[in-house]
Amino acid sequence: MRSNKLINLSIYILIILLMSSAILFAKHIEERKIESYTTSYYLNFFDKVLIPQIEEYISNYKLVPYSQEKGEELVTGVIQIIQNHVRSNNILLKQGMQYPVTLVVVPPNHNEIVVYYLNLVLTVVEYDPRSKISSLLMLSKNFFCGMESLAKKQDV
Repeated sequence: MRSNKLINLSIYILIILLMSSAILFAKHIEERKIESYTTSYYLNFFDKVLIPQIEEYISNYKLVPYSQEKGEELVTGVIQIIQNHVRSNNILLKQGMQYPVTLVVVPPNHNEIVVYYLNLVLTVVEYDPRSKISSLLMLSKNFFCGMESLAKKQDV
């Protein structure tokens, strides 16, 4: 009986500690100053966090053979990755900004090859410490998704 009370008390204390640390972390995010949103902050996030995760997601995704449902699912998955990272890394976006992710299909060339790539444009609010003004910074990247060869029809 005494050991059960001790275990329950330990769990209760652990929960209280976890909740208080979560509150302190949340306050840390809320108190972030505009001066910390610099180009190097965003480029570090973009190059080391966002791009590798999107590339991994695309490499594990089977887009070819292409269908509209697959294309929409790929775009939705990338948008979800962006949303999760933007929240967790405390990225400051332009108010009301959407996540412009587009699946682009390059029409067949003379070799009848169709190329698919994903275009991402992220518009963020940047603070320039030298001029002490904020402005918009656009980060853009194209991700190769696949190629598909169209079979030429031959007359019989």
